Amino acid sequence: FNERFQTTYRGGLTVKELRPRSPAESRGIMSGDVLVGIHIYETITLNHVSYILQQPDFKEHDPLRFLILRDGHLYEGYLPIGQ
Repeated sequence: FNERFQTTYRGGLTVKELRPRSPAESRGIMSGDVLVGIHIYETITLNHVSYILQQPDFKEHDPLRFLILRDGHLYEGYLPIGQ
């Protein structure tokens, strides 16, 4: 993963599909993007995402910062979670 994307992230989750008109789609996330981080956490497995969503202060971070890799470039965005 690191050699492929030239990054310090240890892995990520590939976006396979998005719901039309979903908050993720409206923020520019696309099929094929690799989600490498949410807030201050890496997202290597679905268990990491579950852990992040269960944090007591999760809803205090609205909009929620995310990091994706696309075409070898790292992009940052913010996803509203109160919707």
